Amino acid sequence: MDKLFIICGLLLFFSCGFYYQNGTNLDPKTNRFKAPDNGVRVLTEISVDADTLKSLLIVPYESAKEIAKNLDYFDEVMTDDQFEDAIIKAGFADEIGSIRNRNGLHRAAILFRPFVLFEHVYTQTGSKEGFRLYDPNREKIIFENEKNIGLFSPSNQARLFPLYNSLLDYLRKQH
Repeated sequence: MDKLFIICGLLLFFSCGFYYQNGTNLDPKTNRFKAPDNGVRVLTEISVDADTLKSLLIVPYESAKEIAKNLDYFDEVMTDDQFEDAIIKAGFADEIGSIRNRNGLHRAAILFRPFVLFEHVYTQTGSKEGFRLYDPNREKIIFENEKNIGLFSPSNQARLFPLYNSLLDYLRKQH
């Protein structure tokens, strides 16, 4: 009985992981992530120039970078660390200061090149999460969405992909 329980648990674990790994690409039929679109609220949606928006996206971590590339929208995607290295290599580190605050980000957008910053945000209680796009040139959040996740978080695919689909809808509306 214990062996059966362990085997079933392992099958469930690996099948969920496999599904999530393979699900990080857009569905060619819908050009969206495979996920239900229920419960996502758009809190902020400001129209911006698509060329500026597409230029460069800065993300906090490597897995967000891979999914952002799969959105097939941005010309370039970098993590925070890669962005910091690029600024140092370009010789702007002293003029920009820290990119870990809004003032430094604004200086980087002016001196280095235009970009938008992707943020994955959570409420303090952990009951909601969402995405933000911050435009440091304008010093404004240009897009923000959120979704209730409740006490028992569903899989990453059920939680995050509807948020990414909402972000895709916003990106595709920009001219």
